[in-house]
Amino acid sequence: MKKLIVASSTLREALLIGKMGMRKHSVLPILECFKCEVKIANGKASLEITGTDLENFFTASINCEAKEQFGFTLPSNDLGFIESISEQPLTLEIDTEKNTVAIHTGTESVMSVGESVEDFPITPNLPLKKLGNMTTDFIAELKTSVKYVCTDTRFGKLQYQGIGIETTEQGLNLIATDAWVLRQCSVNGEMENVGTSFVMNPTVCKLISRLKKVEDLQLSIMEGESSTSAVLNFYTKRIQVTVIARNLDCNVVDYKAATPTYSTTTVTLNKKNLQQKVEQAMLYANHNFQGVFSINGKVILTAQDMDNTKEFKSEFAHQHKEGEDLDISFNLSFLKKVLANVNSDSVTIEMTTQSRAAVIKEEGVLTLVMPILLAA
Repeated sequence: MKKLIVASSTLREALLIGKMGMRKHSVLPILECFKCEVKIANGKASLEITGTDLENFFTASINCEAKEQFGFTLPSNDLGFIESISEQPLTLEIDTEKNTVAIHTGTESVMSVGESVEDFPITPNLPLKKLGNMTTDFIAELKTSVKYVCTDTRFGKLQYQGIGIETTEQGLNLIATDAWVLRQCSVNGEMENVGTSFVMNPTVCKLISRLKKVEDLQLSIMEGESSTSAVLNFYTKRIQVTVIARNLDCNVVDYKAATPTYSTTTVTLNKKNLQQKVEQAMLYANHNFQGVFSINGKVILTAQDMDNTKEFKSEFAHQHKEGEDLDISFNLSFLKKVLANVNSDSVTIEMTTQSRAAVIKEEGVLTLVMPILLAA
């Protein structure tokens, strides 16, 4: 019989991180379990908890009390019991032959039967190529970038379904697009191996972006024979976390090729005013949420439904305008999403023609919005 002691709150947090790597309703019973490994180094014991869906691995390492090294599996159902109890030391007794785990508090105990730890998928352990140390802005930008990836896997290219990562001398470029809107942002960091690029899968990006108070974030890449994985190491409170996320097998979108090299019309508008007009126009627009902007002495936004039974038309002044007059049409739902992530009080839109992407720039952020072609 093996034994270890661990704080309930620390174990709960580690299990929640490990659960992020699990797929719901897996057909393999072993994937409904956490892999738990007790390790002893320099006289100190630690417990590593891993959850996986066969492609991504989430591992959380916490301190514990134990006298020997061993491994076992813990069914994910036990997380419900651990979440329900107050802060206190927990004693875990494990029978490695019968794969049973008993969890004891001062007054309660539960027992469950897991799977053989030898059946758990092997965590990839290949040499790492370190890319750099990242600031907490990286997590925030992941959260924003996920909003711009293609969610319809039937029509979107594979590279549209993930978040492109490029290392530069200043930090990282994050590129996300659904073919209609493209967002490129820069995140500062101390980088190595400049010029490395890959496409992170959006599921892992979304999960990582939920974490708070991340410290000492290191980004690396693991290169296998047939695929690569992004590896993130960081701390959250007293827990050390390692995430191995399998990258999508495709190249990063070339956002520079899609960015117009010049503009014929530039207009600066009040962001709140523009947001209000866009939301009002969407109530009257067709199923494509099409809105037409006529930019001349003023800005006029027009939207109509398919039967021309409803129409919205609003005229509002611009703060600044340069270049030629232009009529251009956008999907207003896309424009609404872009405006929600603009941090300044005003927004400057650079346009070339009715068929080229409009460009919205902020410090460290470039957004391209494809127009809808106007009928002759």
